[in-house]
Amino acid sequence: MVNWIFFLIDALGSSLGALVALGLIIGDKKYCDNCRRYMKRKKLFNFPIGDTDTFIKLQEIDRLSPDEMKRFLSFRAARKEEQYCVYINWCDRCFEGYINMKCLMKDEKGRLAEYESSAKEIKVAPDVVKTLLGI
Repeated sequence: MVNWIFFLIDALGSSLGALVALGLIIGDKKYCDNCRRYMKRKKLFNFPIGDTDTFIKLQEIDRLSPDEMKRFLSFRAARKEEQYCVYINWCDRCFEGYINMKCLMKDEKGRLAEYESSAKEIKVAPDVVKTLLGI
């Protein structure tokens, strides 16, 4: 009976450990359904929350010229300033991708914290991904 109890504890521990490891390794990675691969991720730039012109242009990035897209890459917000951090997720086979904007705002203690309710995700075409990555 004791062996069966330890066997069940081992099985339960292995299952829970596998789930925790899966969450740590894969986390919130995007998945490309066409290629059946996980997408890569890279931070592109950040910009102040008050910069509404950049926010609007990013939502219409498919309509911008390659030079206008490359201009985004030089944007930087001050370290302690409320900002959007812009990331790109892309498939390295088909170059389908997403632009993610994470909103960092000051909390009650004055530290920058991520607000998921203000995050934005934009699906982008392969040519936009290639331009932003410099491929």
